[in-house]
Amino acid sequence: MNGNKNEIEKFVCRTALIRDQDWPKQDAQEFLKWFEGQLKKIPAEYADRAFIQIDCEEVDTGEYERYVPTISISYLRPENPEETEKREKDEKRQEEELERRQYQTWLNLSKKFGKKEMVQSRIPLCGQY
Repeated sequence: MNGNKNEIEKFVCRTALIRDQDWPKQDAQEFLKWFEGQLKKIPAEYADRAFIQIDCEEVDTGEYERYVPTISISYLRPENPEETEKREKDEKRQEEELERRQYQTWLNLSKKFGKKEMVQSRIPLCGQY
């Protein structure tokens, strides 16, 4: 953060997703050992931001639907400078793509209806909202 009190701190969520093929053993003691091993993979400074989710996901086999159990072990940590740079570049690229698509839509509508008719019929032009 740059010291700006209004700036929102960004976090990254890291998740380990365990599906049926990586499922731990059913024995309770073995499961606890496995689970403790998973938790040890989380950096100590973020352990208080760790959470788990036990769920299932639908898998379409083509013949029938199957539900596969999953365990997600996640934690939150602040964004590092490289991630911040990548996120900001991605956001800028998305904004530019949106503007490009809006402009293309405006051009298509201008060709179809004519610019004068668009203004008279109060269809908003790109950037005029």
